Amino acid sequence: MTFLCYFISIDSGLISDDYKILLQGSNGFTDHQFFRPGTFWLNMALFGRCVSLYHLCNVILHAGNAILLWYIGAQWFKAKLPSYRPFLTAIFFVCWPTHVDSVVWISGAASVFSTFFFLCSLYCLFQFDKNGKSFYFLTAFACWFAALCTYESTWVGLWIIPMIFYWKRNWPWKKILRLFFSLLLVFLSYLLLRNQFMGDWIGTYGELHQKVDV
Repeated sequence: MTFLCYFISIDSGLISDDYKILLQGSNGFTDHQFFRPGTFWLNMALFGRCVSLYHLCNVILHAGNAILLWYIGAQWFKAKLPSYRPFLTAIFFVCWPTHVDSVVWISGAASVFSTFFFLCSLYCLFQFDKNGKSFYFLTAFACWFAALCTYESTWVGLWIIPMIFYWKRNWPWKKILRLFFSLLLVFLSYLLLRNQFMGDWIGTYGELHQKVDV
């Protein structure tokens, strides 16, 4: 379904900020002071200036996001919903028109990458919830760190992830606090890394990050 919707974008070339991304991607951030090495730097390292591969990667990751969404939905609601509903949700996710910018526009790849790593983090935590293996618990934080390094907005996982496992999986408070402080440690590590490379803690659009002489 994903390839049916987006295969035409593979040869769609560059638009708007895509030209800047290809020129500055190896730095891991854009002229807006975004620190996204997991998107721009990684793309440049893997694909160089082969535009079609950028688009193909976006389409494949979008398909992967739909599969992860289906699995997580099935695990989350399996006792309450028929099994076809998470599948239909995944289909709607693939076809939803507002996702076009993120999938087709190379500059919007940060949303696709971060969604993939964020959902991978949730997947690993669901696996940890099922079998208690520390490997999944640790991998979940590695995935969330990768999500932060692709799109800053995934910091909301600091609150959302513990809420999911408190209300939907009935984790005890001790376990929830362990999860929260582990996520907080990962988030602080990301901020330190960002500060090391960028010299600030928070990115902004436009020129707002620059000092103004009065």
